[in-house]
Amino acid sequence: MYADRSYTFSGSRGEVYDFYRSAAAAKGWTPPEPPDSWGRLCFAREDRGDRVLLLVFATDRGPRSDYGIVASGPPDGADTRC
Repeated sequence: MYADRSYTFSGSRGEVYDFYRSAAAAKGWTPPEPPDSWGRLCFAREDRGDRVLLLVFATDRGPRSDYGIVASGPPDGADTRC
């Protein structure tokens, strides 16, 4: 399973990340560690016995941020890590 979507936001990367930390936690996603070396947040949760990942990443471009969201899960039930 794989789905992605891109957006533009008139705020900062921090505002995008704060929003998704709160929204994802409210939906049962595990809180992420600090952003990884690429600046992405990675959330995880179990769905029907499989681990599903939610990545949130942003690129600051002056007064706006372009950001993307990717949800993915293994087709064969393999263990998936952030």
